[in-house]
Amino acid sequence: MNDIEIAEKYEPIFYFHREERFFPINIEKYLSHCQMVDDKNNIVISSGNVELKHLEDNEYSKNSLVIKTKIRTITKYITIYAKISETDNYYYITYYMIFQNNKGYKILGCIKNVGEHLYDLEHVTVKVLKESESIETIFYSSHDDGEMHTINNIEFENSRPIVYIAKNSHATYNRIGTIYRIWFLANDKCEKHFKFNQTLNLLNKERDWYNFKGKLSQDGGSLMGNRYWFESPWLEKQEKKRFLKIFRCS
Repeated sequence: MNDIEIAEKYEPIFYFHREERFFPINIEKYLSHCQMVDDKNNIVISSGNVELKHLEDNEYSKNSLVIKTKIRTITKYITIYAKISETDNYYYITYYMIFQNNKGYKILGCIKNVGEHLYDLEHVTVKVLKESESIETIFYSSHDDGEMHTINNIEFENSRPIVYIAKNSHATYNRIGTIYRIWFLANDKCEKHFKFNQTLNLLNKERDWYNFKGKLSQDGGSLMGNRYWFESPWLEKQEKKRFLKIFRCS
């Protein structure tokens, strides 16, 4: 199999909560609502004129983006990006989603949009054993860490794994229901409600938007952020260490 065939074969099906209002968009649409600024907040490229080539060009890599207009994400399909890394025995296929807005939480029933921020990059990583061409584990990213689950704890639909997207926060999970967080004040909620047609795009390992070094919005957020557990690919020793340290497994 070539890379696109691998990415398509193991691409998850993403389900959203009935109250979700922001859905994954493509990078071109995202950029069309941004301007690019330098470290002194001087405009380098005006709103509506930022293009994909600017994120791929080292000349602009120290700049940042500022979202100038809100994006309504009423859609018939969502955009998923994939990047493949491999070792002798495994494929590691990471699927990325770009959200224009992370709405945040309602705390104590009256404080709204706690933790809201512009721009949100979420992802899951599917680990595939080459010999059997079977999924061994999936890492579901959520906030500053995530959960790694084996095949027994993963739902499938038409031979494809299911990923549930938490309402407003877009954290990814392997199950529906309420996931309790931060002393029960910022809980994630997942439902098997919305799903869309998915457009899959394979990221270029050498030159693509995910290599951009700047921030993706005025609220911060580099493409990879500070998610220190991410490796391309995870080596077995690193994977075991992180598994024991921070992954919440079941």
